[in-house]
Amino acid sequence: MGAHLSKSKLDNSRQLALSAIWSPVMARPRKDLDVRRIEALAAISCPTDEIAADLEVAQRTIENRRYCAYVKRGHLKAKQRIRSILFKQAIEGNTAAAIFLAKAVCGLRERDADTFNVNLAATATATSTLQFSVEERKKLEQLADTIKQRVFKRSQPGELVPSGNGDVSQN
Repeated sequence: MGAHLSKSKLDNSRQLALSAIWSPVMARPRKDLDVRRIEALAAISCPTDEIAADLEVAQRTIENRRYCAYVKRGHLKAKQRIRSILFKQAIEGNTAAAIFLAKAVCGLRERDADTFNVNLAATATATSTLQFSVEERKKLEQLADTIKQRVFKRSQPGELVPSGNGDVSQN
C-alpha cells in the first residue's frame, strides 16, 4: 500500500510539472479593437501597417481573419468614394477625369500612333537601281523635306533644331 501512495504522489508531481510548462492561460489578455476605427482608417486608404501603428498593435493582428474583413470593407469604401469623385468631375467636363475613367472602368485603350521607320541604306539602294525623272526627283525631295520638317517640327527649311544628343543639327 505504501508503494501505491508514492506512485500517486509521483503522478501529482508530474501533473504539477506539466502544468507549469503548459498552461491554458494566454500570455496576455486578448485586446479587443474598435472595428469602426479600423474600417474608418481603411476608408481613407490607410495601409494595414499604419492602422496597426494607430491602434498600437502588430500589423499581423490587423491582417488576421478577425479584422481583415473590416479593412477590406474600408478599402472598398475608399475606392467607391474616389470613383464617384472622378465620375462627378468627368460629368462636369473634366476631360482628364473622363479619359481616365474610360480607360480604367470601361477598359478603353488608345491606339498606338502609326509609325514609319525609314532605312536610309535601303532607300539609297532602291534609288540607285531605279531611274527617276527630274520632275519625280523634285517631288521626292519636296516630300522628304516635308517629312523632315514634321519630324523635327521646323518652321522653315534649313532651321537648326536640337538633335536629341545635346547638340544642334541642320539635317
